Amino acid sequence: MKTVTVLAAGSRGDVQPFLALAFGLAGRGHPVRLVSNAIYADLARSYGLEFRPLTWDPREAMRLQTRLGAERNPFVIVRKQLENTRRVYATVQAESWQACRDAQLLLFSVLSPWGYSISEKAGIPCVAGMLHPLEPTRAFPMQLIAPDLGGGLNRLSHLLAEQLFQAAAGGDINRFRRGLGLPALRFPDTLFGQLRKTGTPMLCNLSPAVLPRPVDWPERIHMDGYWFLPPPPAWRPQAELADFLAAGDAPVCIGFGSLVSGDLEGTRRLVDEALQGSGRRGILLTGWGGLAGAGSDPKRTLSAGDLPHAWLFERAAAAVHHGGAGTTSAALRAGIPQVIIAHMQDQLYWGRKMHRLGVSPAPLRRAGLSAGALAEAISTALQDGNIRSRAVEIGGRVRAEAGLEKTLAVIEAYFGL
Repeated sequence: MKTVTVLAAGSRGDVQPFLALAFGLAGRGHPVRLVSNAIYADLARSYGLEFRPLTWDPREAMRLQTRLGAERNPFVIVRKQLENTRRVYATVQAESWQACRDAQLLLFSVLSPWGYSISEKAGIPCVAGMLHPLEPTRAFPMQLIAPDLGGGLNRLSHLLAEQLFQAAAGGDINRFRRGLGLPALRFPDTLFGQLRKTGTPMLCNLSPAVLPRPVDWPERIHMDGYWFLPPPPAWRPQAELADFLAAGDAPVCIGFGSLVSGDLEGTRRLVDEALQGSGRRGILLTGWGGLAGAGSDPKRTLSAGDLPHAWLFERAAAAVHHGGAGTTSAALRAGIPQVIIAHMQDQLYWGRKMHRLGVSPAPLRRAGLSAGALAEAISTALQDGNIRSRAVEIGGRVRAEAGLEKTLAVIEAYFGL
């Protein structure tokens, strides 16, 4: 049987959907190898997957993203992020080549764009995957632009974003390509342009219940729903967590995922005061944001580490989070209201999307956020019957899509598994 190599590097939210695909393929009897950041080695092995590590630690990149939270210019955001990433590109690309060059089939994240060059050089059939609506369309603009520009301008914004990425990262991509003996990409060629030119299938970790599939996307774009990761097979909740859940009403879950806060004490104090002001109990998910130790009343708050959202959110009253795509989709699946505290532009995009969808109050911004404003948003999310009923409705639709299973079937069909 042919082994499917899955290449995905970045934050936990960048990697987890591809871990779900890898685990799903393994569950259907296919040999699978995951290539990702070394910090996820234990996570991958908890799912019984073969793992090859990349030495890049993405936490420094997340610190930069937190510092860029107040920046409103999307081009400055992308430029700064790419400048930071450039420092590790050469090493990550070289390690990825060594880990994937003997692959038989390759599934790669477009956030690890060197995957395409590896497949091209090694002659490996490949499929790409994306977590955001990046393919050009007339239906909506690229996600760092708030207003709908209308038809042709919407499509142009996507194409310009591709060129911006190519201008910023093209030098590193082309150095890697030349090192492999491949021709450099020349204007107007881009990674997405190459994928379109070669007809490479693109898998989208997006729900049609949340974002209707654009009618102008070609057939090679597959958007069948979210790729949810179940808890590890051997995972069980600790007694302290189970006791806390049983001791009162369903709590509010609060966490900021892979973001690294520059003011841990201030964030802990704000969250604690907001829970007191809303009169709710809370479970504080530490993540990389360091919420451990928050809470002045142990009967009101519990600090917890890395908990499976698929399990926890089903037992929660609401989710307060940063608006990352993965946490947003997990809260949608659970059918619970959300309160989104956006730290940067792509999170503001999802916050606005959830508000328009009717499952959350208007998104808050982390900069200048007060405990009173957060308490009010939590109360609104829990007390507004329209928000609660809409969350339940959308949750049912998202679960019914069975996005992971449908996407696995697409992979099997394309690779002939």
